Amino acid sequence: ADMAADEEFKLPDSVHQGSRYLYGSVDRSVKVLDPTTGTVLRGLVGHGGTVNSVKMSEDGMRALSGGLDGLVKLWDLNTALCIRTFKGHGYEIECVDMLTDGLRIVSGSADRTLKMWEITSGKCVTTCVGHHDAVTCCALFPSLMGNKAATGSADQHIKTWDLDTGECLMTLAGHVNMIHSIAITTTDKYGLRCLSGSYDCTLGVWNLDRGECTHMLHGHTEPVTAVAMSEDGSKGLSGSRDKSVRVWNLETGKCKATCTGHKKHVTGVKLSGDGKHAMSGSKDGCIRAWDLTKPVCLRTYKFSNHPIMCVDMAEGLDDSHKLEDLEHVKYQDPNLEDETDGVPCCQS
Repeated sequence: ADMAADEEFKLPDSVHQGSRYLYGSVDRSVKVLDPTTGTVLRGLVGHGGTVNSVKMSEDGMRALSGGLDGLVKLWDLNTALCIRTFKGHGYEIECVDMLTDGLRIVSGSADRTLKMWEITSGKCVTTCVGHHDAVTCCALFPSLMGNKAATGSADQHIKTWDLDTGECLMTLAGHVNMIHSIAITTTDKYGLRCLSGSYDCTLGVWNLDRGECTHMLHGHTEPVTAVAMSEDGSKGLSGSRDKSVRVWNLETGKCKATCTGHKKHVTGVKLSGDGKHAMSGSKDGCIRAWDLTKPVCLRTYKFSNHPIMCVDMAEGLDDSHKLEDLEHVKYQDPNLEDETDGVPCCQS
């Protein structure tokens, strides 16, 4: 019987080869998951409350997290140690991101501001002020366009910012409830494209060059909590409180597929650069890996019942980005009796 179960979960190597998943949880931890082996490689402990946002560096060696405790933390994934803690926001952290120069980070907070920080000094270098409610999500412009970012807020608006000066460049209205997630990509075809997910149950597709809304996407029956986009801007992915993950054709504005299986709110989604594979996290404590060409859930990872609040993914990693085997940081949940590490809890 064991052999049969084993066969069922065997994946084509290519799906996860060179990928690394990151997720933050209500249990105050940040975890690093190897989706190929199904093992948690690192458990990063230091936040004093729920982890609301996580981001992994492109090389998969560093992680950034922001939490309910109002702190932003930068982690060295090889040693599993916190390199730096950034303090200065007045309220909880809602979103974090890393500039590609590896020298600076940004964070958005319920204090209504977006801040840019210098990693070496730990100092805040810019504060972007203008939203009238919590900054719930942020996305960086491609680095070639300079240090700029877009933010989404509970005030229902998207704003774009010059991170060097803190100046607000543009304000976009269209959603009729709080915006909870945002993604940006630069495309040959559609210019600078932005995708937003809102509690009004819709997604917005925006052209940031012209500052206008291209489509509003309808289909989710509950608030949209997470969005992601393929690198070429043609495909969108969303997660919602309706427990589904949806795949969108952003050219037509049509929903191409609905992926079901999560038992509670979907809190985070990530899309591979080529748009073929995705991962999602949910308050049901599960991470799911999806093949969107079918679409089908390839594998489910569950290590505890703690709600997962945020996810990220790095891809294209090779042996030079390997994490050393640190036995003492392998995460085992002492309260779990009937679930084994690395064994999917369910297939859809």
